[in-house]
Amino acid sequence: MWFCLLLLFISFCNGEYCQKVEGNDIVIYANTSCSDYTLTSNKLTGDYTKYSSVIISVSNYYGISDFGSVNPFKARKVIIQIEEMSTSHSFLSFVNIETNFRLELVKSPYSFKNVQFTFYNGNSPTRIIGDVDGLLVSGSDDYDSNYHLPIQRTYFNSIPINLKFSSDISIQYLISSYEGSINKITPKSSNDKYFSQTCGGMVRYFSYKNIAIYDITTECNHQFKKDEEDDFNSFIVTITVSLSNYCQISLSTNNYIIRNNNRPSITHTVYTYPNQWLKYESSNQAIFKIYRKKEPYQKIEFSLTIEQSNEGTTLIKEVENNDKSISTVIISSSKPLYVLDDVKFSETTLTTKKSQIMIIGMKGITLDSIGYKNCNMMIYKEKTKECIECEKRYYLNSNKECQYNSHCIKINNQNHCIECEYGYYLNLNTKHAKYSK
Repeated sequence: MWFCLLLLFISFCNGEYCQKVEGNDIVIYANTSCSDYTLTSNKLTGDYTKYSSVIISVSNYYGISDFGSVNPFKARKVIIQIEEMSTSHSFLSFVNIETNFRLELVKSPYSFKNVQFTFYNGNSPTRIIGDVDGLLVSGSDDYDSNYHLPIQRTYFNSIPINLKFSSDISIQYLISSYEGSINKITPKSSNDKYFSQTCGGMVRYFSYKNIAIYDITTECNHQFKKDEEDDFNSFIVTITVSLSNYCQISLSTNNYIIRNNNRPSITHTVYTYPNQWLKYESSNQAIFKIYRKKEPYQKIEFSLTIEQSNEGTTLIKEVENNDKSISTVIISSSKPLYVLDDVKFSETTLTTKKSQIMIIGMKGITLDSIGYKNCNMMIYKEKTKECIECEKRYYLNSNKECQYNSHCIKINNQNHCIECEYGYYLNLNTKHAKYSK
């Protein structure tokens, strides 16, 4: 391996691509003379934040395809420039990113419409800049990697461009743009569809496939300015849908209302994010495989079955507590819940915060069918699960079970009996009223 010093450039070989430090930047580029496909990967990982920019040269034949893998990629700014491109497509996938960064696309004789950018699990740049004529993007949550960034919120700031997209199953957020700088949007296939919503000058684009949309509403609380990034707390999109085929439902950028579920035997996938929610209104049974993945909290996965019922709703929402020390997936239901099963928590580390699941029965619904008789509210944690609130006229005994006792007339915030009717006394060991002989 040769290390050469040429003017201000320091170059070194790294398998299918080479790297050279140029001033405050690092350039990564294809070079057949230093290529050895048996020794390297095309996945770029590591900490590059000491450089002002990471400059990537893209061609059809050599170069980077993934930013981050099992190990993350860190950078302050990424610049993509095309050196050679045929009519076939190249792929740049943002898989595991630990830093907010901007992506700059450098205009050249070759078009970016043949380079597909895929943003996995919220691992996306906060802004894409550059005067390019065409862009091909897609998004996906169906990947077993980390959610380091807050949400997938890529904002495009450029002259008007043509946007081409490919859609994943269900609805995926694509990109945001100020005042419609995207002048044409084209699906990659006839099955791919899209829609857009506008709030205070900001236009947000979504793709969808294999899902029926009834209604889209937008809550807009902000007037955006040029060069300002999309704010998902002040631009809230709620989509009412019907399920007929398998769907992956990502709560990263919008809320869902499921009005109909025409295939109740299918297990649908739900990815939760903080503050976004899913409301299930259909009278048919529903089976969900639910994933909570966003870092720095524990990953959770579990299965939930909602019974057939003509009344009530079930709400699924992830929230962070005030000091952001714990994340809770809350399931509040006035429909009967049949099964909550296969609950798995990832192990905590020095950098991982706790996660938990809270189940709340509403309007007379108790959690009997999932193993907690006469319980209205329960908590699943990594190593424990317990009832924390009983239905009316029941209280928690020392075994954390809901016990009926008409002689208890007052309970505390922990649902323990603290006062008995006349002629009875409180047994401090069992926490229930005993007859005083």
